[in-house]
Amino acid sequence: MTEHSSRLKGIHLIINECDWSNSIEAKIEDMIRGGIRVFQFRFSKAFLLNLERIEIQNILLKIKEANAIALLNNHWQLVQKYNFDGAHIGQSDGDPFLIKSFLKKKILGISCYGHLGLAYSAKKTGCDYVSFGAYARSKTKENAKVLSNEQLEIILTFKELPTVLIGGIHSDNLTSNIALNFDMIAISNGILGAPDPKQALQEVMNIIKK
Repeated sequence: MTEHSSRLKGIHLIINECDWSNSIEAKIEDMIRGGIRVFQFRFSKAFLLNLERIEIQNILLKIKEANAIALLNNHWQLVQKYNFDGAHIGQSDGDPFLIKSFLKKKILGISCYGHLGLAYSAKKTGCDYVSFGAYARSKTKENAKVLSNEQLEIILTFKELPTVLIGGIHSDNLTSNIALNFDMIAISNGILGAPDPKQALQEVMNIIKK
């Protein structure tokens, strides 16, 4: 485990650029009050961060005041510039060892899909957590391969770093047995895309806390 492990717990909320609206700051405040302490921001293009720079800075300040974590997806080169707490990368985003060297004490997470070997490699390169998925069909990444029960059983043997389960998760398909075996449950549309995000959050929280 790493120095950040104790903070990498619970719901890992992913905010996509399609979630960005005039109400996003208020929604994130609701999520903080609802108990979320890990947030990941996804922007397809780096220039979009600059377009939303003032609002992002306001949101990051609120997240830090709550002693929560804000991660930037893919654009790890901009973590220091915008003062995120770290980055989440895919296997094609660069050498994790070099990226971690650049981020220094910042958090680095990496997608391992359904491959346990990638998780052990992530440990060796200094990553702070690993994610696995997809758990179910996802509107965000429709082509992501869904994990089989056999793959999940193998993945659950990995205890070297905090683990995240990701992909198409919402309160109707998440079981407490699965949730309690992962350190974090990554959700996007299952909460922010719900008619009532606060209620959706509470439903997932109830499952995680069983």
